[in-house]
Amino acid sequence: MRRLPSIAFAAALLAPCTLTQAQEQPLRSDILAHCPALGEQLPELLATAKQLVDRQGAVQLALRVLPEGRLSVERLDGTRAYLGATRQAVQGLQCPSAPADRYSLTVRFADDLPTTAAPVRQVAAL
Repeated sequence: MRRLPSIAFAAALLAPCTLTQAQEQPLRSDILAHCPALGEQLPELLATAKQLVDRQGAVQLALRVLPEGRLSVERLDGTRAYLGATRQAVQGLQCPSAPADRYSLTVRFADDLPTTAAPVRQVAAL
């Protein structure tokens, strides 16, 4: 019997991302603490993409929570096959309880989740 593919969401803990702008500010890495629904909803929204692409990968996002709670993707990087689906899924979500700010988030598409991950924290899996 084939195991279901896994999707893990992680917020960078050791080295927060920065944007290359005149005023570089580190991105917050606590989006999932402020918006647990994000970790619950994204696995469902991205399960089809994982099944269609059927390979491991990761997408790093820089996103902004707007004052009304909508999410806006500022930057994507990572496995090209997952970029469009990840952008679409995140932009369709809201986080009304998260402070309006800029955040980093990594979405990992894997067949098996690692039992330990030093630089990232596993938050949700499919």
